[in-house]
Amino acid sequence: MNPYKIHIVQDSETWESFVSSHHRAHFLQSFFWGQTLKKSGWKPIRIALKKDNTICGAMQIMSRQFLGKSIWVSPFGPVIAKEDRELYNELIEASLKLAKEHKVLFFKTDFDTLVDDHDLIEFIKSKKFLCIPKGQIYLLGRPKNIVRLDISPDPETIFSSFSKMLKRNIQIAQKNNIGIRQGFGDGLDMNQFYRMLLDTAARKKFPVRRLRYFKAIKECMIDKGYGEIFWGVHENIPVALVLVFKYGKTIWYMYGAMDEKYKHTRASHLLHWKIILWAKDQGVTLYDLRGIPPNIEPGTTGYGVYFFKKQFNPVVYKYTSDWWYPVSSLGLSLWFRGVDWIDKIRRFYTSKLIPLLSRLR
Repeated sequence: MNPYKIHIVQDSETWESFVSSHHRAHFLQSFFWGQTLKKSGWKPIRIALKKDNTICGAMQIMSRQFLGKSIWVSPFGPVIAKEDRELYNELIEASLKLAKEHKVLFFKTDFDTLVDDHDLIEFIKSKKFLCIPKGQIYLLGRPKNIVRLDISPDPETIFSSFSKMLKRNIQIAQKNNIGIRQGFGDGLDMNQFYRMLLDTAARKKFPVRRLRYFKAIKECMIDKGYGEIFWGVHENIPVALVLVFKYGKTIWYMYGAMDEKYKHTRASHLLHWKIILWAKDQGVTLYDLRGIPPNIEPGTTGYGVYFFKKQFNPVVYKYTSDWWYPVSSLGLSLWFRGVDWIDKIRRFYTSKLIPLLSRLR
């Protein structure tokens, strides 16, 4: 008799009691991130694997309609120790059974597979998942290259590991009397956050979501204690901002923006240093600086992002592409065809619409 049972979890307390305390805790699998995406049309399905009435594994799946059917995505799922193949097998089999019962078109997850996780990769392949790079960015996909900074050492040790340029820029910001404010209030609100983010997006030519998405983040993550916004202020003028999430023992650098007129103040550099000190006071041990471009040669697109983050002396983690299970081969094929159109819309949005909106404000 199989000792494992599958349960669909509805309440936050049951879910968070397991996920938030797990050594692989990630905000993408948190109850409150599921609630955030729910406001954008996704439906969270939270599967818990139990043994002796105790949760031993979990996977949050986000469901959405496409061509009259459902598509399933589980970012950073499942929440299970990588080396525990028995639990992996039980939860994968259970999720695939549910996917077939719901007649979903396809099921995508990333399994947190590093490129050198050879045993885990072969195990996932044995479950008929396909490692396909195309189109993952539009379905809550994670970057293939992620940089993370260990902030468990004392502040002096962390600071000494920074590049000379980063240390100098932090000192320049301090000499420019950059003040640090935390949260909203005192004239700093979501609209001001969004204006600065739009301006930065127009300069850097990257897409940015609608304002309602960030309002959902504030309501479901920041107001619940799982995120915070930090402002760099020069002579009472907000000149830079950083939005981070905090979950378990990790913080994530989610969004950053800078007023180009005050770039010389180096406020962004000081902001990150102050965030690290704040995070340490919260018991955090890891700063996830998120993605860097796969091509990091000088002059290539995104090199500036890589150059900024590498000054913190983080560790680079290289992941495989996401994993797709084609419950319906036709549905997956239609999705990939649709991605080509999405690419065209995204390029138009990035190169034409964002700069136009920025000029019209």
